[in-house]
Amino acid sequence: MRRIKLTLTGEPMSKQSVRKGKKGFYQPTKYKEREKDYILQIKKQLPKDFKMFTKRVHCIKFKVVHKPRKIDLSSKKKELFFNEGGLKEKTTKPDLMDNLKKLAYDSMSELVFKDDALVSIEKDVSKWYGLNPRIEIILEGE
Repeated sequence: MRRIKLTLTGEPMSKQSVRKGKKGFYQPTKYKEREKDYILQIKKQLPKDFKMFTKRVHCIKFKVVHKPRKIDLSSKKKELFFNEGGLKEKTTKPDLMDNLKKLAYDSMSELVFKDDALVSIEKDVSKWYGLNPRIEIILEGE
């Protein structure tokens, strides 16, 4: 199986379901903009000879890092911890299992893999607080 590592920078955003408005169903602009940004980041990181995964995909790592809350930076000791690259587990919303992965997976569709339905195994999936908001992803596939 081939392996690829991706890092999507910026504050992670969970993707909400489409909403119904006066003119029908729509997806809020901020989600569309973030997805476009992720697509550009992914394209820049793909090797020139990369061939999309079309058979199966294993997500070896999906690490979500959010910026710390104000309370997490409330003392010099806590601030130093984060400044030295420390991470603190995030146990608050958004839910990791659905919405946080959805935007990243949708952005990778047709670039990294044919469809996110090909992802059959997810191993190290986690969410954290840290000073450099990002999503780190390692995928293996065929």
